[in-house]
Order: sequence, then C-alpha cells, then structure tokens
Amino acid sequence: CSGGALVMDGEIYLSGETPKKAELRQLCDEFLAEKEVYFSTKSLSAVYPKAAAFKNIASGILSVQISEQDANYIMWFRPEAKETVNWGGNPEKNGFVKDGIEYLTPRKSFERWTEKKNGVAKPWQDYDLEAVSSLRESIVHILVKQQKDKIDSLNGQLVEANKELETFSYSVSHDLRAPLRGIDGYARILKDHYMDRLDDYSQKAVNTIVRSASEMDTLIDDILSYSRVGQTDLAKQVLSMRQIVENA
Repeated sequence: CSGGALVMDGEIYLSGETPKKAELRQLCDEFLAEKEVYFSTKSLSAVYPKAAAFKNIASGILSVQISEQDANYIMWFRPEAKETVNWGGNPEKNGFVKDGIEYLTPRKSFERWTEKKNGVAKPWQDYDLEAVSSLRESIVHILVKQQKDKIDSLNGQLVEANKELETFSYSVSHDLRAPLRGIDGYARILKDHYMDRLDDYSQKAVNTIVRSASEMDTLIDDILSYSRVGQTDLAKQVLSMRQIVENA
C-alpha cells in the first residue's frame, strides 16, 4: 500500500499518502459502518461514489474493524493504477435502428480491443487478507489482556478500598459513640433524679435529648451494618414506605 490510517476512539492517525481526515471520517460513518469486519475493493469509487475525489491516492482500500462495538478501524490504501482490459473485439453493441427498432449485427472482427479503466488500483490478494486477519486477532488478544489486567487492578483497588472503608466505619462509630454516651448518660441522670424539679418545657427537652441519643445510636449501628453489607447475606424484610416518609 502507499498509505494507511488508524481510526481509534474518535481520533484519526495517518501515514503515507492518504485521503484527508474529514474524508476518512465521512467514509467510516457513511460506508464502512455498514460493512462487515473486513472490507476490501480495488475500486472504491465504484461502490462509494464520494471516493472519486481521492481516487488518485486511494482507489483501492483494505479495512478491518478492530472492535465490533466501537467504530475503530485500520485502513490501507492503494493509488489508482489505470487498468488495461483486453476484449475479443469491441464490447460495445454493434447494430442499427430501423423503424424505431434496434437490430444487432454480428461482429465482423474479433481483433483484440483494449480498454483503459480509471479509478482502479492493484487488487488485494488472499495473503493480504490473511495477514490483516492475523493482525486483528493479535490486536484483539492484546486489548482483551489489557482490559483483564485493568479489571484485576481495579478489583484489587476495590478490595483495598472496602477494607479501608470498614476500618474507617468502625473508627468513626467508636469515636461518635464516646461523646454520645456522655450525652445519653447525663440526660438520663437528669431524668432519673431531677425530673420532678423541672418545668414541663425542661422535662420535654430532657426526653428529646434521651430519644435523640437513642436514634443516633441506631444510626451508628446502621453505618456499621452498611459497611459490612458486602460480607454478609442480605436479610430482606417488608418495610412501610409511609412510616419511612413520616420518620423523615
């Protein structure tokens, strides 16, 4: 080939004699996207008329889609090479028209007749296609291995993050419970020994402190339960959405 292009993740990389990036982007979107994984032709303009604009550098194209999910391609180009076709006589119709009817006449000569065809490149051979197939298999193998390594790395980071989250949750719950015990303890002392000396508003305030301390203790337990949710089987139960909304 005389040039090549790599279309990867929306970027286009060129090497050698190639069409312009805008032309290649249009080629991928309007033509190659509808084709199979492999595509080749020695006369692109014959199946994709817009290719006539760059037939002098890319009459022939061989392309492979690296990933069937993504529009990523590798393309090779061959320039126009005027093709000579030899016929046993002029292939154009020989005939005459009489009374509005066209009559064909036998050829009088089968002398070799030569025709020059434009927009045609040197054809791709089977070994070209086999090489591209092997190349794609190697690339896909590498990409799959990279993805596996990345997933393994992410899994390792996730396990480590979960351990850190569990440690953090235990630490936070312990640190939160220390002052909470003081609040709850002194509130209960007030309630048990001095409740009769307090007015209604103060009694209500003490009861609110005790109840809020109990609710916060429940929240801390919930944090611990949430941090261990991935290590134990879920215990499913029916909940009242109305009660949850009213509590909120």
